[in-house]
Amino acid sequence: MEATYDPFFGFVAVSADSSVCGAAVAGIARGTATSRPTRALQVVWIGVTPAFRRRGIARELFARVHGECVVVGATSIEVTVDGGEAEAISFFRAQQFEIERQTMDMVLSPDRGQQVTATRAPGSVEIRALHATEVGVLTGLLIHLAVERAVDPHDDLEALTPTAVTSILRRPGTVAYGAWEHDDPTSPVGVAIAVRRADEGVLRFIGVHEDSRRLGVGRALLGAIVSALGEAVGTAPSLPGPLRPVAIRIHDPEPVQVFFRKVGAEIVRVRMDLVRGA
Repeated sequence: MEATYDPFFGFVAVSADSSVCGAAVAGIARGTATSRPTRALQVVWIGVTPAFRRRGIARELFARVHGECVVVGATSIEVTVDGGEAEAISFFRAQQFEIERQTMDMVLSPDRGQQVTATRAPGSVEIRALHATEVGVLTGLLIHLAVERAVDPHDDLEALTPTAVTSILRRPGTVAYGAWEHDDPTSPVGVAIAVRRADEGVLRFIGVHEDSRRLGVGRALLGAIVSALGEAVGTAPSLPGPLRPVAIRIHDPEPVQVFFRKVGAEIVRVRMDLVRGA
C-alpha cells in the first residue's frame, strides 16, 4: 500500500488503557499529481472498534486527515466505499462528501451466456468479427458513441477514438465484433470489445448507434463475444470450448445496467466514489 501512495500517512486513536481503538490512513496516489488537474487526497481506510463507535472518534480521525490537506497540497479529498456499507456512506455524507461516481461489477455466468449466444441479429444486420484494419470504417460510429460517452462514461477505456480502438484490437487476447447493415457494409451500427483471460472474459465496451437500439443488436453482439471467448485458442479454425463467465464493469450504471440485467448478468459488487473539497 505504501508503494502506491506518496505521501502516505495515518493517525490512530488510543483509549485510556493505551489500546488502539481507531485509525485512519490516507495518501496521494502516485502519478495523479501530474495526470490530473487537481491533487486529491485519498482516504484509504478509516475505522473504529465497535466498543468505541458513536463517540465522535471517526469524526476526529477524519478531521486530522482533513488537516493534512494544506501540508500535502491537496485540493480535494476522495474515498471509495462499498455500496452495501450504508453506515460508512452516511458518515462521509455527514462530512460533506458528495457521490461522484457509482461503479457496478457484474458477471454473466456460463449458463446465462449460453442463452445469450442463441440470440440472432435482426435480418437487416450482420454480426461479424472486427479487425484492426477495419477501424477506419468505424470512425462515424465511434464519433457518435464518443459524444454520448463524454456525457455518461460507463466504461474504463482510455478513449473511444480510432487510434485507441486500433491499439486495443492489436493487443493479445482481445476479441471484438461489429454489427453492420446488410445493404451497406460500410456503415457499422454497433461494436463490442472484450478480453480473453485464463478463467474468464472481460467485457471492455459495447455500444450501438441510437437508431439501431432496442432491436436486439446489442444482445446479438454480446452473444458473439461470449461465443468467441469460449473458443479454443491456437486452432484453425477455432474450436468451441467451455463458455467462460464474463465480467462486466459499468460506471453510473443507470440505465446501462438494465440491458445487462435483462440478459441475465448478476450484480457482484457496487462501489461508491465520494469527494469533497479540501
